[in-house]
Amino acid sequence: ELGRHLIVDDFVTYSGYEHLSGEMIDYLVDYAKMYKCQSVLVWGKQQGLKLNDLEGFRPKRDGFIKIL
Repeated sequence: ELGRHLIVDDFVTYSGYEHLSGEMIDYLVDYAKMYKCQSVLVWGKQQGLKLNDLEGFRPKRDGFIKIL
């Protein structure tokens, strides 16, 4: 259903700002909840993103998914 999933394609952080990636993921999850999305998909390449930033996400074929 259109508008029910927030898709983040190619999450890339600038060199030196990797420590802010977890905060950005938290912001995107809050944004998705505000608009009543069912899930957040982090798709494509991820640069500067750590696995512990993806708390609550599970692996999906080409990325990670979090059901809200």
